[in-house]
Amino acid sequence: MSNDYVIDVFTDQPRKWMSDYPFRRVSGKYGVYYSVCTTNAGRVAVSKMAHKSGIKYRYYEKKWSRSDSYRSEFFKHNKAPYRCRYCHRPLKKEYLVVDHLVPVAKTKKSTLARNLLYARGIDDVNDWRNLVPSCHHCNSRKSDKMGLWYIRGILGRYKLYWCLLRLTEATGLITVMTLIVLYLLKM
Repeated sequence: MSNDYVIDVFTDQPRKWMSDYPFRRVSGKYGVYYSVCTTNAGRVAVSKMAHKSGIKYRYYEKKWSRSDSYRSEFFKHNKAPYRCRYCHRPLKKEYLVVDHLVPVAKTKKSTLARNLLYARGIDDVNDWRNLVPSCHHCNSRKSDKMGLWYIRGILGRYKLYWCLLRLTEATGLITVMTLIVLYLLKM
């Protein structure tokens, strides 16, 4: 694979040495940065130049960045009816947000996030098994978080989970639900 790394260089203005590579400007959540896909040799060269210039940078394998086709990949493997994995709201296809259960942002910088995927037999953040249906509200609230969102995203596919959740809400037996969740996570 010729383009197997992505390098993000965090600078407001492109530096002269950056013109040797096809950097693209990206407006992210925390400001502007420049990104390029390159080979391992290019990764080493860009890392050295960024380090020499005193510019903060990160690199990661391309498989940990968002693909253009993840939404179509989700629909290829998941048929209607759809329900939000986080709140169980019924969703029409046109209003459904395809969410990465383990967020793209986390896989770029966290080995823990990548190891969670590897433990489930997933080696690409855009694998259909890491994609879940979500409503816009829950997707916005989840953002790039994990924790309880991850647990609910895993358990949310099971009807039993939602029945037990409604039962515990109705009876106030939250401790029982906690024990059941812990038991299911050991399976």
